[in-house]
Amino acid sequence: MGELTIGCWRTGGFQTRPFTDHFLVIVMLRIFLLLFRLLRVRGVLSIISRLPKYLRLTWRLLWDSRIPVLPKVFVVLTVLYGLSPFDIIPEAILPHIGLGDDIVFVILSIRNLIAASPQNIVQEHARKIAEKS
Repeated sequence: MGELTIGCWRTGGFQTRPFTDHFLVIVMLRIFLLLFRLLRVRGVLSIISRLPKYLRLTWRLLWDSRIPVLPKVFVVLTVLYGLSPFDIIPEAILPHIGLGDDIVFVILSIRNLIAASPQNIVQEHARKIAEKS
């Protein structure tokens, strides 16, 4: 099977070089950084570091009848999207980015659920989670 190459212009004219996994990883990292900058999701990194507590809080908020229905539906749909074989960016084509979009959508839906919920209810559930820890 032939080697996959990338063409680029150099001072000597058009040249090709081998397409490497290293190059692909660098491109994917740049795309991820651009995605985070475009979405202005500075809070995403803090959510990832505290993910277990956020998952417990999300679970409690999903079952609380005082929380609006629409943000709950959004969380459920994004989790189903993450589990479904259909993707905006398929893992088969761009494996690292394809998985990344699923994770970003789920995190943003959790953030939306917490932001759309009444603050006193969120604090009540967070206090109960902290007492159990």
